[in-house]
Order: sequence, then C-alpha cells, then structure tokens
Amino acid sequence: MNKEQGYTLLELIITIGLISIAIGLSSFGLNVIYTSNVGSYASQVTNDIKLVQTKEMASNGKDYRLILDHDGSKYTVLIQVSTDGSNWNMYKNYKLPKAMVIKKEHSGSYLEIDNHTFDTADDLTFEFDVSSGKVLNDSGAGKYEISSTTTNKTVEFVVIKENGRVYIVE
Repeated sequence: MNKEQGYTLLELIITIGLISIAIGLSSFGLNVIYTSNVGSYASQVTNDIKLVQTKEMASNGKDYRLILDHDGSKYTVLIQVSTDGSNWNMYKNYKLPKAMVIKKEHSGSYLEIDNHTFDTADDLTFEFDVSSGKVLNDSGAGKYEISSTTTNKTVEFVVIKENGRVYIVE
C-alpha cells in the first residue's frame, strides 16, 4: 500500500479552531483600542478647553480662544491667542481622526457640529471672561458628545456658562 500524504481531519479541525480564536482575539483587541481612543480624545478636548480658560484668566493682555472646526471630513481643534483682540495667532492645533464625531445638544437632541449646524458661526468657539472664567459666548456653553463611527462608544462632556466649569459625564 502507498502511504498518502496529507492532514487528518483532527489536525484540520484544530488548525481552523486556532485560527478562529486568533481572529476573535485580534478583533476584540482592536475594539478595545478604538473604544479607549474615544475617551482619550474627549479628555484631550476637555483639557484643552480648560487650558484656554486658565490661560485667559492668567493672561496679561492676551486673549485666548478654542475653536472646533469641521472641514467636511475631520474635526480640527484650534487654540488661538491675540494681543489686540483682532489678529489671532495659532497657539496649538490638531485634527481628530475621521472616525470621531462631535455633537452638541440642541433642543433635547444631539446635532453634529459641522459648518451648517448652528446659526452662530461656521465653527464652535470657546471664549472665557478674564476675571470670572465664565463662558462669554453662548455657542461654547452646553452639553457635548464625542463618539466613534467605528464603535458604539460615546463620551459626553459639559461646559457650564455661569462658571466655565468643564467636566466629562461619567
């Protein structure tokens, strides 16, 4: 008899099982990475809003503001500084990944922040009073939501107009 070369049924089942487990674990790992990123981006945005407030209150004749801008594909966070209130220079800026979506609560529901959402401006601006730290403009105060289009993870944060407090909703 000729001995035939090949794999047994048991070897094939074990190999397919191991490959299935590896694929399952890798997709779980990617989900954890995307989920944790939503929280880190929300923390980054809220910390930058707090930074602008602190800089404004500690400034000597300088104005600071944070702008959330949406160019149709990505959100950009811009922090600007001015010494005369009209000529703004870049202090810090970064883009959020395309998978991140920022929404603001408006009349009981969340609306995505883009260039056509709010009547106030093409972007959302956070400006603070130099002495009290309260939010100067109505467009900045409110409840926000940052979410990912790749996962169902959502993080909410609030900016209170009266005292400028910024916090993430747990």
